Amino acid sequence: MKTNVRPNSPYIVYDDIFEFINNNTSTDIIVPHIVNNVGSFDSGFATAVARNYPIVKANYELMGIYKLGENQIIKIDGDNKKRNLIFVNMIAQNGLPSKKNTRPLNYLSLVKCMSLLGTFIKNNYNSVDSNNLEIHAPKFGAGSAGGNWNFINDLITDIWGSYEVRIHVPKRS
Repeated sequence: MKTNVRPNSPYIVYDDIFEFINNNTSTDIIVPHIVNNVGSFDSGFATAVARNYPIVKANYELMGIYKLGENQIIKIDGDNKKRNLIFVNMIAQNGLPSKKNTRPLNYLSLVKCMSLLGTFIKNNYNSVDSNNLEIHAPKFGAGSAGGNWNFINDLITDIWGSYEVRIHVPKRS
């Protein structure tokens, strides 16, 4: 089941993003998600990424210095599919959630990261190739990062509106 609220807004899909990735064999997939600037890759969606694609966490840990507003782009090789799979660690969370840091998500950094990803797509995919490209993401920034999903959804529409964007929300049992 999916719903599309307005033109160019992301589709909300109720399923497991990793199941979708494993079952997709032809469309290039970019998976952006938010990470923090303190080197912790151990909560939220990052935990599932580390479990399913440990190379993404390993690359994040190799960075050593984590600057807000920067992206780390990791192409997954060797998954035997006829498509590209790319994870994007968007460094847009300042610190970790706590009583004193109830919204570690930094919106300015998020906009920078999202814009940089848009530029990456424009530079690496021509108009024909971009028809074979989809962005698949969790509901990033709205969980423990403390962001407002309605605002983040508007950013997705404004920045990535020319691409197919699907936001995966796990099914509730």
